[in-house]
Amino acid sequence: MPRRSPRTIIRVLLGLLILTATGWSVLQETLPVGPTPADQQRNAALLAGYDYSKYPSAITGYTGQDRQRIVFPRFAHAVRTRVGPRGNYKAAVVQMKDGRLVLTACRDNYEKDPAKRRFSIFVYESKDVGLNWKQINKTPLFGKEPSLTVLPDGWLVLTAQKTYRG
Repeated sequence: MPRRSPRTIIRVLLGLLILTATGWSVLQETLPVGPTPADQQRNAALLAGYDYSKYPSAITGYTGQDRQRIVFPRFAHAVRTRVGPRGNYKAAVVQMKDGRLVLTACRDNYEKDPAKRRFSIFVYESKDVGLNWKQINKTPLFGKEPSLTVLPDGWLVLTAQKTYRG
């Protein structure tokens, strides 16, 4: 690959940027994005209002989700707590609309015979931001690395990785 001179790089960058009264702005896609009119309408709503001048040095071509609106890092000290009996691991936690925390964890039965080895999945809840936990269900499911998703209507979806023959 031929090496580009600094002048060529600067010209390309200047070609991509325009100086406005408020500062630098990156040229953005003006055509509808998506194969169908429904896709184009949805994507136009997702891309509308993006502040391209906020990060002028980040000319990456990334056209994904607007991370300016969804990433708000806040650091706090972590508190470790045991939920349920010893042996629970690979927990997943979600917060419900009413503020309750719901956690699911799996536990190995440590059977030596692989045909009988199972990872039971247990569900717990906390009504006091995680200070105290109560088991609310032992599911009939077996699997590792359970994951919870809260749907917009409040339903929970539990998924897990299949293990052995369970």
